Parts: sequence; structure tokens; C-alpha cells
Amino acid sequence: MSKWAELTAKIAFIKRLKATGMPIKELKKYAVLRAKGDVTLSERMEMLIQHRQPLNEQIRQLQEHEAKLDEKIAFYQQEIERRCSDMP
Repeated sequence: MSKWAELTAKIAFIKRLKATGMPIKELKKYAVLRAKGDVTLSERMEMLIQHRQPLNEQIRQLQEHEAKLDEKIAFYQQEIERRCSDMP
């Protein structure tokens, strides 16, 4: 992989971590560890495992919100259909 491609991949991954809500302090720590090379593989993996836990909780909460929205949409659809069928 070229140096440019490697740098682009690193930046893309850091941006992805930021998009998932990783705090700037942790992003900086991850970048420092990454710069130290393969001797930090275990530590970086542990950081990602720890970051995944709150991310999974966020996903669970969003799925719960989506389910409630779906319930409300279904209610409105039923009400609209009922009212339309009651009209002469």
C-alpha cells in the first residue's frame, strides 16, 4: 500500500471512530498508539472493544425508538383507514 493510501485509510478510520462518538481524547490516544506501531496492537484492540460497548447501547436505544415510531405510524394508518371506511 502506498504511503498516501495508508494515510488516507488511517484518516478514514479516525473519522469513523469520531462519527461513532469516540471522544477526542480517546481518538488522540488511539492515534498515538497507532504511530507506535504493532507493539500497541493489543492496547488498540482493547480500546475498540471498550468503545464498542456504548456504541452497542446507542444502537439498542435507537432500535427501541424506531420500534415506538413504527407502532405510532401503524396506529395512525389504522385510524386513517377506519375513518375513511366510516365515511359515506
